[in-house]
Amino acid sequence: MMVVMVVMVVMVVMVVMVVMVVMVVMVVMVVMVV
Repeated sequence: MMVVMVVMVVMVVMVVMVVMVVMVVMVVMVVMVV
């Protein structure tokens, strides 16, 4: 049971990191266009 919780937490953290990176890339593209 604990292993399942740890795996879920790791997946959530990875997804959050990916979302942050995507947002940063979009902001950088917008800034370069402007």
